[in-house]
Amino acid sequence: MSERDICNETEPSAEERPEVEDRSASADCAPSMAEGADGAASASADRDESAGEHDGPDGTEVPESQDAPAYGNPGLPVASVIFGIVGLILGGYVSWLLSVLAGIVAIALSIFARKQNSPWPAVARAGLVMGIVDIVASIALVGIVLWRLSSIGLI
Repeated sequence: MSERDICNETEPSAEERPEVEDRSASADCAPSMAEGADGAASASADRDESAGEHDGPDGTEVPESQDAPAYGNPGLPVASVIFGIVGLILGGYVSWLLSVLAGIVAIALSIFARKQNSPWPAVARAGLVMGIVDIVASIALVGIVLWRLSSIGLI
C-alpha cells in the first residue's frame, strides 16, 4: 500500500488493517515533491469552488442562498388560530358581530401565512377552518334567534 493510498483511504477493510502501521504522521499525507505547487493549488481550488455553492438536484451548481426555502412569519398561523378561538368564544357568550370580525381576521391571517410559506401550514389551515366556523356559526345563531323571535310574534 503506497503513501497516497494511505492518505486517500477513508475506511480500511479488515484484511488491510494489519499492514498499515502508522497513519498519524502528517508528513506522509502532505503533497509529495513531485506534486509540488500543483497539488496544493488543486486542493485550494477545490475549496474555492465549494465555498459558496452546492450541487442542486440535477447536478448544477446552486448558490447558497437558494439551498433552503425561505419561510414567512411563524406568528401569523398562531395568530390566526388565536383569533379563531376568540371568535368562537365571542360568538357563544358576547356578540355575534365580534365573532364575525374575529373570524374574518383569522381567515385573513391564515391566507397571509399560506402566501408567505409559513413554517406551520397545518396551523394556518386550522386558523382558516376556525375562522370559517366562526362566521357560519354566528350567522346560524342570528338566524335561529330571528326565527324564534318571529315564531313568538315579536318580528
